[in-house]
Amino acid sequence: MGEVIVEGGGVNFTANGYNTQHLKNVFINQNYSFTINPADDLYTFTFDNEDSIQSSVKFTLKERWMNILLLIPSFVILIISAPMGIILIITDFRKKARF
Repeated sequence: MGEVIVEGGGVNFTANGYNTQHLKNVFINQNYSFTINPADDLYTFTFDNEDSIQSSVKFTLKERWMNILLLIPSFVILIISAPMGIILIITDFRKKARF
């Protein structure tokens, strides 16, 4: 997640990297927030003044992580269903071996 705050004039903002097609030559004259989803680790960000007026740019980039606690229910289901599946496979093989 990123935020750009521009004071004084306007700038053209460009992000280069994975999944940044929507961030090419974006004109910003006040505030602009963006999200790159899914994100990667390597990005470059470019700010170009629109006119000869110099602008003050504040750029903030935050990394948002997935909450690991959301994976716990899936893990519990996996732990319960895997042994049950193995038992069903073994009993099916035994039934086929009898005939």
